[in-house]
Amino acid sequence: MPRTIRSRRPHSTLRSAGPGSVSPGSAGPGSTAIRGAGIAVVALALALGAPLAASAHVHVDPENAEPGEYALLTFRVPNESATATTTSVEIQLPTDTPFSYAAVEPVEGWDAQVVTSELPAPVDVDGTTISEAPTSILFTATGTGIGDG
Repeated sequence: MPRTIRSRRPHSTLRSAGPGSVSPGSAGPGSTAIRGAGIAVVALALALGAPLAASAHVHVDPENAEPGEYALLTFRVPNESATATTTSVEIQLPTDTPFSYAAVEPVEGWDAQVVTSELPAPVDVDGTTISEAPTSILFTATGTGIGDG
């Protein structure tokens, strides 16, 4: 079943923050206000038709997103077993190019939790040092989950 993620990542999340990296440009409209608040905002809103199966064949479309732009990502994951049910899904987010913020759109029949963790090393995003960031989003079925099909 299709799943949709809407995301916006600052330029540096799509590039290495280490030596020799490309310096990020403006994050677009409102970037001055974001920098003024000391936060490089990344919005991640999820709208899921059904949860992702943990070990299924995952396809994400499109495969890339433009730096500083919003992207509509569709996840397609079939439940390929007649005897198994998908009851939880974890989406892992990068820590070397972290999101600075993640928000989840409620989906009927599923609880969602954004997990925030300390980063292995602080990362500079548009002049702001980020040492803690969302590292995963966990979806858990409140009912029976998704069966075969």
